[in-house]
Amino acid sequence: MCDNKWFRWQGSDLELAIKVVTRAKRSEFGQIRSGRLVVRISAPPVEGKANSELLKFLASSFGCSQRDVNLRTGLRSREKRVQIKAPFQIPEFLSGSLKRD
Repeated sequence: MCDNKWFRWQGSDLELAIKVVTRAKRSEFGQIRSGRLVVRISAPPVEGKANSELLKFLASSFGCSQRDVNLRTGLRSREKRVQIKAPFQIPEFLSGSLKRD
C-alpha cells in the first residue's frame, strides 16, 4: 500500500490503513488524514479493549463476522493495517471512496 492510498483491494478482500482515536464519545468513522482512515473508538487503549472494539466496529460496519476482520499490523500502535475478508457491505460514508482498481 503506498503512503497516500489508505485502502487496497486484494481480490475480494479489503485492506485498510487506519489511525485509531480512543476514548471517543462513540465509535465512528472520521476523515482521511495523512493517508489513513481515522476511526474513533469509545474504548480505552487498555488490555486490548480498543483493538477488540475496533474489530467489532469494523465487522459491524462492513457486514461480516469478527473472525473475517484481522489486525495485520499495529497491535500496540494507533496506526494499524486491517484486512477485511470479502466485506458484505460498504458503509455509506466510504462507498464513493472504495473503488476497485
